[in-house]
Formats: sequence, C-alpha cells, structure tokens
Amino acid sequence: MIAVVPTKGRPEVVRRLINSLAGQVPDVVVVDNNDEPDAGLELISSLRVHVVHRPGYPPNISELLNAGMDAADELARGFGAERWDVGLLNDDVVVPPGWVDSLVGALHETGAAAAYTDRIGRPGRVLQTAIPVPHHESMTCWACAVRGELGIRWDESIKWWYGDNDFDYRCRSEHGGVVAVPGPVPEHTHPSAQTFADAELSRQAHVDQATFENKWRGRV
Repeated sequence: MIAVVPTKGRPEVVRRLINSLAGQVPDVVVVDNNDEPDAGLELISSLRVHVVHRPGYPPNISELLNAGMDAADELARGFGAERWDVGLLNDDVVVPPGWVDSLVGALHETGAAAAYTDRIGRPGRVLQTAIPVPHHESMTCWACAVRGELGIRWDESIKWWYGDNDFDYRCRSEHGGVVAVPGPVPEHTHPSAQTFADAELSRQAHVDQATFENKWRGRV
C-alpha cells in the first residue's frame, strides 16, 4: 500500500501519523497545501516520504487527494505493479499496528473498490453496495484503502465536505462496493477542527452539501 496524506500547517500532527505507518507501508505521499512547503517532511521516519506541494486557499481537499493519488499511481507503475492499493488518511489520524494488513487483505479477497475499519463491531467483513448510506455504515474516508488500479478519483466540484460521501457512494454503486472490516480502529484526533475554526471552510461545507444532494437527487 502507498499512503496519501493531505496536510496544511500541522507538521507535528502529520509527523505522528507518518511514524504510526512505519512498518506498515513503504511509501507515503504527503500533499502539502502550505504556501511555503513544510521543511523536512521527507525526513520524518524510515519510510520513503514523497512531498507534493499544492498551495492555495481555500483548499480543495478533493483536488489535493487526487494529486496524491496521481502520485501514488505513478510510484506504483514505476515499481512495475499491475495492482496496487492506496491508503487515504487525514493528517490527524493515528494508525494502529495491523491496520494496513487488515484492509489490504479484505480488498484482495472480496474484490471491493474500497475498505475501511468497521465502527460497529461486527465479527466479519461486510461488503456493501447499497445507497443511500446510513451514518453508521458510511465509509471512514479519513482512514480507508482504495484499489489504485481502478483509477477512481474525487469529484473536485465538491471542495471541502461531502466529497467523502460522494466517493463512498460511487465506490458502492459503480465500482463493486465498499467492505467494512473488523480489526484495529484508527484514532481520529481532531475531527472537523479546521472546518469549525475557519468561516470560509464552514461556508464551503454548506455549498458542498447542496452540490452533493443535487448530484445524487433521484439516484438514491
């Protein structure tokens, strides 16, 4: 698996995430949204850390994720891979030991497009293809794995919130499903903190909700 992590101005937070991935992935693509690149991100740990600099405000998180996924695909093809997995992680996540193996195994054995750790404690894997999605069944796009060779990308017209809902819906309805996997649960340390602290991002969240609802109206 190649991990993709968008970040902006939280070097201590992203360092903690990358260190938690040590021993689980060989490569991490950090998509840095700072106006000036954070110094030293490539030197965080024993992992190979590749930094893609994408400045701009307000940030378009879907665009940042797509840039990271493009970079991950380029790495995988450079290694000669025909199939590869991409981990999508918010920078404020801490990954427990065994998390990557649990999701990669599920992707390979079920044929699902994406996988995430089940939040409601079911004992076995659950492949999900139905939409709309109840909240407790929604994919944790802040810590999930995607089959990279499928070429799925985030809808860049949904810039900050609801891109994860849209990505989840498309994986279920167009690409073979999403699998919920029992196993170690990642820690999400600052959920929604950036949105609530920034009036522009809060405004964008409401715009994105309308964009998402209009896109899927009549399809769910």
